[in-house]
Amino acid sequence: MSYMLSAQLAAMALNVEAGSVNGNALIYAPGTASANALGFATVNAVMAEANTALGLDGSTPSGDPNRALQEALKNALDKANNNLNFLQAGPCAPYTAATAH
Repeated sequence: MSYMLSAQLAAMALNVEAGSVNGNALIYAPGTASANALGFATVNAVMAEANTALGLDGSTPSGDPNRALQEALKNALDKANNNLNFLQAGPCAPYTAATAH
């Protein structure tokens, strides 16, 4: 798990560094310590938590007690890297169904 977390952390760090992702943006990150009561955390907070988790345990095979946290961090970063879990600033535009004639 630590290897996949490392890969997702590196990808997100590059996204933030390149300016493609705002580090202060909120992502859905349930199961992480940095998440609020609704499960959201900033990208920067999740990256910092992932960095700390990897520094404390660089190998988390099956059965490792730190694996669950690393998996939650990996999942949050993976979804963010694929633009799937960002909190939107406002509601989506109204949807109008097109009618076929």
